[in-house]
Amino acid sequence: MSHLISAGKASQGEFVRRIEPSDLEALEQPVQVTHWYEVSTYARLLELLRDVVGNGSNHRVIQLESSPRLRFPPEHTTGDPRGAAHMTEIPSIKGSVFVGHLEALMKRIASGEISRSELARRLQPEDLALLEAQIHTSTWYDIRSYARIMELMRDVIGNGSNDYLIRRGAASAERLIQMGIYQQLEYLKRMRLGELDDPRERFLSFGRDLRLLVTISSSLLNFGRPEVKEDPAHADRYVIQISEASAYPDALGWATQGFNNRMAEEHGHPDLWRYQRLGPDLVCQRMTRSL
Repeated sequence: MSHLISAGKASQGEFVRRIEPSDLEALEQPVQVTHWYEVSTYARLLELLRDVVGNGSNHRVIQLESSPRLRFPPEHTTGDPRGAAHMTEIPSIKGSVFVGHLEALMKRIASGEISRSELARRLQPEDLALLEAQIHTSTWYDIRSYARIMELMRDVIGNGSNDYLIRRGAASAERLIQMGIYQQLEYLKRMRLGELDDPRERFLSFGRDLRLLVTISSSLLNFGRPEVKEDPAHADRYVIQISEASAYPDALGWATQGFNNRMAEEHGHPDLWRYQRLGPDLVCQRMTRSL
């Protein structure tokens, strides 16, 4: 489907208008032949293909359904030698986010700012192995390795300040925006909140956009349940609340603040979000002001 957009056969506007956030989520994940998928997602995507590629003809649907199966190259799905099934049981983060941080760490090691002895003292053997491995953007990596590496960089490079993690998160967002592999980030460029004069209309429009944007979470993390809610303390603000977050490290929370604020810059509202831990199993990103 993404090939149709890049080829100009389906516009971004048509794409967003016709499909649901859950469809976007399915498109961002590697397709597994043994997995079950929602038939409603299947129907919407097939109807879009029919209308855009087949000019509305059901004959095109018949051709698609009867065509030989495509052969895909082997997909890297896990950073753990025990395989993808094991990794899905471990709270993990996608390599597309992790790779930039590992590259930054390797540069600091090469420059001598972080010693090998410090690495050995702070990191586990599985973390050290990542420094020698090729990191794949579609691979899942243990969130505990991510947390230990980010905390090491914060303490040594960032002088213990969480501002360093916020900057790293912003760099991750910038990298993914430039890569153009997630449709949600492409959608940022089409948000037009400034064109709405009525504050309530602008607030509700932003809520709809925000619910679409947060679907990227399931493409980057295999744990946590994000939900956009109106802030009970402020009638004109939202909270992105993540439940089932016992494995959610604070290092990720601060980096996500930077990630979200870099995304907010795209629609003209920088420094809009703040990270908070509300409990052992609950974290949130909270708006700092109204739009």
